Amino acid sequence: MTVLHRRKLAIGIDVGQAHDPTAICVAARIATAPLNPIYKDVVPGSQRYEVLHLERLALGMPYPRQVEHLSACCYAPPLARLSPLVFVDYTGVGRPVFDMFAERPMLRRAQGVVITGGAWKRRARRPAGQCQRENWQANFNRCCTVGK
Repeated sequence: MTVLHRRKLAIGIDVGQAHDPTAICVAARIATAPLNPIYKDVVPGSQRYEVLHLERLALGMPYPRQVEHLSACCYAPPLARLSPLVFVDYTGVGRPVFDMFAERPMLRRAQGVVITGGAWKRRARRPAGQCQRENWQANFNRCCTVGK
């Protein structure tokens, strides 16, 4: 009963401000399924999430240095070869930092996410999506599953 593992990585970045540091999370969605179709009914497929890395950058670190640090993290093994999805909180101060990502090859595909605290959702031009804080995990799951 060999089980095939599929791993999809995502990096979430919450850009800090004057009183809260920038937070970085590298998470993986790992899906398992039987390699042999005969075992499909005996060993059901499953998925789980693993947090591989959590980091808070130093409070007061300039935004260009933060972007440089994130770029270096993405170029480091094993992230460089796994091409993770990159999601950036596009709310507030995250917007100018998000714009700086366009200059970095590994961060160029980063997607902005607007996180709202209320029931109303606003449309924004550039972000990939938006969600309420309560729905963050459901939306993260959808993004990893669909790959968008």
